[in-house]
Amino acid sequence: MEPLLGNAGLVYCKSDAMNFSEAGYINMGRGIDRDIETMAAVVIKLGGFELEAKVSSRTTHVVSDGPKRTLNMLRGIARGCWILTQEWIFRSLERGRWLEEEEFEIDHFSSAVKHCRLEKQCFGPAFKQVLFRRCGPIFVAHNTSPPTTDLQDLVKLCGGRVAKSTRGAAIVVGVPVRNEQVACVSENWVLDSIMWNRLKPTKDYILERRLSSY
Repeated sequence: MEPLLGNAGLVYCKSDAMNFSEAGYINMGRGIDRDIETMAAVVIKLGGFELEAKVSSRTTHVVSDGPKRTLNMLRGIARGCWILTQEWIFRSLERGRWLEEEEFEIDHFSSAVKHCRLEKQCFGPAFKQVLFRRCGPIFVAHNTSPPTTDLQDLVKLCGGRVAKSTRGAAIVVGVPVRNEQVACVSENWVLDSIMWNRLKPTKDYILERRLSSY
């Protein structure tokens, strides 16, 4: 599946206003601007949340207009956030209060959605992804899609080490290199591994080797 990447509106949950033990964000998905504005108005009306633009360590909720693989969706999965449909916001408006999240969780999108969220709830602040920890140094090429810095951030978020060059790297993402001892994979290796919370075999993402400046 080709990744649908990009950032969208987010909501920051203020712990002092809602008696939450930690802060959180809600991804508004890739809907049209009017949808974002409408949901933002609901958030203001119900209170307890602030709009943000990117999932961070304070994030607890990511709201999407559907099962689309965006950067914020992947960040949310990696951080163990709630991944919810937009219906959660609109149904909460109808009831005049924030509803329990389980009914609106997009767990059919990927088993990792619920698995990572439960781990985060279990371990709390100690929760940390270790998906890429044993992969060795990972080099991300320039001009990748999604952008290099976003891929590097995802790798580090999931416990990986980012190499500054191909020299000494165990895995190279986004460009083939001449060194046959190095696994050269497409960007989807990183994205798919995070999406399913399972390290995908590099052999399924190998790039054809050719002369390279790396």
